[in-house]
Amino acid sequence: MFVRFVVGGRMKQLLLGCEQHRRSLAKAVSWRTTGTIDTFVISYIVTGRVALAGAIAGVEVVTKIILYYFHERVWAAIPWGHRAPDNSVGGHFVPVLATEQQQPEIRTA
Repeated sequence: MFVRFVVGGRMKQLLLGCEQHRRSLAKAVSWRTTGTIDTFVISYIVTGRVALAGAIAGVEVVTKIILYYFHERVWAAIPWGHRAPDNSVGGHFVPVLATEQQQPEIRTA
């Protein structure tokens, strides 16, 4: 599948996706910060050694930022599950709001 992207000239499209690279990178770093804290705590509980837990967390933070970044870029390029773009603010709520506004008021005595 990956070869097909390269051979078909779609590698650029795969890496561009629908998010800016800065956004994907910021998401990767924020998620890895959370994940690294979790890894450190679990490693400390299992090993009982702060230095070893820190080493494990230090290695995994680098590898998983890279893996997450490319994971996000691939998913950004997959159209499955995307909604049609709407440039208005809160545009995806408009049909629901319009439907709700059309409902007649029910008054109770």
